Amino acid sequence: MAHARRFVARALAGCSITGDAILCVSELATNALLHTASGNEGEFEVIVQRGRSWIRIAVTDEGSSTTPTPRALDATSEEGRGLGLVALIAYRWGQRANEHGRTVWFELRWDASKIHPPVHEPAQRVLAVTELGHSPELKIV
Repeated sequence: MAHARRFVARALAGCSITGDAILCVSELATNALLHTASGNEGEFEVIVQRGRSWIRIAVTDEGSSTTPTPRALDATSEEGRGLGLVALIAYRWGQRANEHGRTVWFELRWDASKIHPPVHEPAQRVLAVTELGHSPELKIV
């Protein structure tokens, strides 16, 4: 998890919503390890796409027979809050999956006009494959 958080922090350096992105990716990476085949000495992948006033982060795992769904937030529960938090924080989120692999993603947006003058530029796609116990490589593609 720490590798995924550091990766997102580096990919979004200077972005106003980095803290929210780190929290959300931490929840998705935790779910990948706890609820999918990635938790059995497998891998998961984190992809960061960044535009001028938005980011999209996806976590792809090795699959599960269950479908991720947010639970009702309960003040006394110590688990099951991850997707609920992502749903509250994210502009939108979703998933696509089968038993061989799943991608859960979220988007965050902000008003870039308050930070920078308008400039039209393409999104950058940043990719990392995170193996358990190894530091991910940061690649801008």
